[in-house]
Amino acid sequence: MRKRIVVTVLMAVLTCLLLMGAAAPAKPLDLVGNWEEKDKGDSYQAGYIKEGKDGKDGEIVIYWVSDGGDTKSLYWAGTYVAPKDNKETYSWTSKNNKDKTDHALLASGDDTKVFTYEKGEITYKASALGTTKKMHFVRTDTNYCDEEEEQK
Repeated sequence: MRKRIVVTVLMAVLTCLLLMGAAAPAKPLDLVGNWEEKDKGDSYQAGYIKEGKDGKDGEIVIYWVSDGGDTKSLYWAGTYVAPKDNKETYSWTSKNNKDKTDHALLASGDDTKVFTYEKGEITYKASALGTTKKMHFVRTDTNYCDEEEEQK
């Protein structure tokens, strides 16, 4: 009789544990891929986020795009720190990769830039010729990653 009670209690406890903790933890927010300006016109910004490898930060690269996509000029190349959780809002401070941007005429000279993801958009501030604009990026199927960049 005592054995039956112990087995019944154990079964009830296991059932409760399974029901309470059955849901797998949510995957971290994934921002890797191609992004472009939300309300793009003839000239706009677009780029991509690449995942880091071997514990290193990833990379975010942004271009000024014009001529129907035929012309790309580097605006930003910096670090991407991937989210560790699945929160709806995420921000990171990207460090400028001066090896890439120092020789690009239209590149930002900022040492860092803050990027924020919220409600399907990545926002940041872009400055050129004394004018600053808050940019709104949305995901796109257009591939902005250079072939030589993909091989690195």
